[in-house]
Amino acid sequence: MTAKPSQHRSFPLFSRWLLTMPLLLLFFSLSASAEVVTNYVFDFKFGTVGTGDGQFDDSRGIAADGYQYMYVADQDNYRVQKFDSDGNYTNKWGSYGTGDGQFKGPRFVAVDSQDRVYVSDNTRDIIQVFSTNGTYLSQFGGTGSSTGKLDFPLGLAIDSSDNIYVVDQGNSRVQVFSTNGTYVSHFGSSGSGNGEFSEPVGIAVDSDGYIYVVDKGNYRVQKFDSSGNYTNKWGSYGTGDGQFKAIYGLGVDQWDNVYVPGFQNDRVQVFEGDGTFLFALDDAGWGDGQFNSPYDVKVDSSGRLWVTDGSNDRVQVFTPQTDGTEVAEIGTLFEF
Repeated sequence: MTAKPSQHRSFPLFSRWLLTMPLLLLFFSLSASAEVVTNYVFDFKFGTVGTGDGQFDDSRGIAADGYQYMYVADQDNYRVQKFDSDGNYTNKWGSYGTGDGQFKGPRFVAVDSQDRVYVSDNTRDIIQVFSTNGTYLSQFGGTGSSTGKLDFPLGLAIDSSDNIYVVDQGNSRVQVFSTNGTYVSHFGSSGSGNGEFSEPVGIAVDSDGYIYVVDKGNYRVQKFDSSGNYTNKWGSYGTGDGQFKAIYGLGVDQWDNVYVPGFQNDRVQVFEGDGTFLFALDDAGWGDGQFNSPYDVKVDSSGRLWVTDGSNDRVQVFTPQTDGTEVAEIGTLFEF
């Protein structure tokens, strides 16, 4: 019997090529990498003490929008100031009072994916919402202890779904709201145990939805999952690596490292997301790259570190240094 000739001999080779393509795409996508940050060097600064445009009287919270404009809570001038990515002043809004768009204690700022700007006012117990040009849009909160009410609101953070996390310090909890200010959930209570707070202040959310909260009175940072369940903590009172005295704000970068400015230790400490200490910018003073009561931090999309240097009434910007070690950037994998 004559063997039947094989057909489509090229198909197995083509199939192997198809199966290999995702691996090739993975290989080439991983080659689009970033270097490991090991420290930061001073780049530039802006701001001096005063009431004029671009001046500060206690620079506090800082946030960035999708176009890398920066927003700074200028606490004792009762306003928010807006700057471009080079630190040039572009706009401001706010004045002392209780009307719409006025402030008595602006502390922290956050910006959602639609570039709505949220500002916490710890004296009025409200969160006000603005457009990026400072137009007043709405507010939510109000004094109280029931769900949706606030008592000395401070830190603000926004997750990938535009849920708004508000540190409700006087009620020892974090409350979660939708973009229209509707109460969603909360977590935390007063105490020193896991998941409990004593004077919570700053808050940040990483790319995986984990939530980091400054637990100031317990001298630690606590970590929660996206449902508000406690997962980890680190810190104790002191001046050593991984220790804190007075801390207020914090931030995360695109690799989910956590940055904690030390208001009394005059430094910024950097940790992995599990609390492992990495390095610190640790130089007290008034010169370039030195700190005098740093309050809050923001890492922008270029990896630059922005620090509100409170008692120096300025913002300092630092450029990352690397050791040449490369890691794959998040979000570079392709589907085939």
